[in-house]
Amino acid sequence: MFTETELREAMQHAAARADDLIAVEQHPSTESMASRTIDQYLPIDLVPEARRRTWLPVSAAAAVVAVAAGGLFVAAKPAHRSPASPQKGVAAATAPASPNSVAVAAPRTAVTITNLVTIPGDSGYTLNGRTETVSPPLGGVQVMVLPAGGFDPAKQLTGAHTVPVAGTHGYAGKALIYLIDPHDAQQASKAGRPRNTVAWLASDGTWLVLQNIMADDGDFADVPVATLVHDAGQLGVQAAPAPLRSGYRAGWLPSGLTLTRVDASVGNPAVTLTLTAGKKSITIQLAGTELHSVSTNGGVATKHIPGYWVSVFGTGYDKATAQRVLDGLDFSRLHGPQSGWWTFDQAVNG
Repeated sequence: MFTETELREAMQHAAARADDLIAVEQHPSTESMASRTIDQYLPIDLVPEARRRTWLPVSAAAAVVAVAAGGLFVAAKPAHRSPASPQKGVAAATAPASPNSVAVAAPRTAVTITNLVTIPGDSGYTLNGRTETVSPPLGGVQVMVLPAGGFDPAKQLTGAHTVPVAGTHGYAGKALIYLIDPHDAQQASKAGRPRNTVAWLASDGTWLVLQNIMADDGDFADVPVATLVHDAGQLGVQAAPAPLRSGYRAGWLPSGLTLTRVDASVGNPAVTLTLTAGKKSITIQLAGTELHSVSTNGGVATKHIPGYWVSVFGTGYDKATAQRVLDGLDFSRLHGPQSGWWTFDQAVNG
């Protein structure tokens, strides 16, 4: 037989043990939290929280009842019990999913870039969600390409008048560089003086707008309308997408990004891809020689590969994130034929 003091100490020990287990369940240690991976937080125990937190107090209550009844069962060895058979209609090994569980599906990056036309020769292409800008081999000028209905010469050109351009009906007038809205208080003040602008329609209804791209400084000399009209006739614009592809692809990117800008040229695998998520952005830049600087308030990671320099700029992301993007880049097709390079969708979605 046990004395009343021994039974009371056993009861206190059982209750303290139950409280310790409850505390561990409700407040996992820092060590156990740190062991979780960064990418996925999967629940260790899928049993609903209510079920996990009720059996321990019941055990403590059973010990108290046993002591109150004479203390015979506190020190006694528990009798062996066979496991209860599962109830009908209930899966024995299935537990409800935790409300905090995270889907493991890999996120896809939204790709809204549209390429509209091709200008033969060594032309550079800048694509974004609204326009396509082409820097033709003529030098000193640029062509803005807008989808059908995306340009109104009567509204966007000052002093608009009709002129024949590239064998079709066109317009000439003045506009700010990049067709910046003169009523835009933030941008118009930086655009300089209005410059001569020529606009005409491609065969599929796409608008082409030709402007002098030189900076408006003290030595600025605008290109005459007659010269712009002549240059437009020499461009040989083809109403078909330019064959632009990427010589690399990203194996890992932060979630929630959208491809918002591409800088590329026909037949060149060295493209620059910019992806954004709100005020954050990731820019991946591949260059044959030196890298161009990119404005960033975050991490930068750079390395040299045979024939190229590659850099990742993260605005709003730390250096570790930029380095992880860089380490995940696949260059296995870079030195192969253009037909094997990746489309922009493949380049940002693995």
